[in-house]
Amino acid sequence: MTRKTILQTLVVFLLALPVAATAQEPPDDDAPGHRAKSGPPLVVAKGPCKKIEGKLEVGMKLYLMTDHRLIGDVTVYRPSHLFADGKSREAVKLKLANGKYTWLPADTARRIYVTQ
Repeated sequence: MTRKTILQTLVVFLLALPVAATAQEPPDDDAPGHRAKSGPPLVVAKGPCKKIEGKLEVGMKLYLMTDHRLIGDVTVYRPSHLFADGKSREAVKLKLANGKYTWLPADTARRIYVTQ
């Protein structure tokens, strides 16, 4: 091999080394001590749930209709709230299960959420 070929091989090897050293396999979900980063633990409704009819009330807990997982609590109700799309609609402010707040159109809440 010539000196040029040896240097090229060495450069390619050294450039590939940091990439191989930093690459890691994702942890196995069944490994001891591994915790999923999906957020707070699931809270499921206790007892039967019913569809939301009429006005949403402050303090009402909302659960996902499909598996009755807790979504959050209604903290504010407004008959008219201006959303980012420029439309004003009936809305509720939810304190989500992860502690964040979000505004949601009331008609969307009635379609996909249930309460106890």
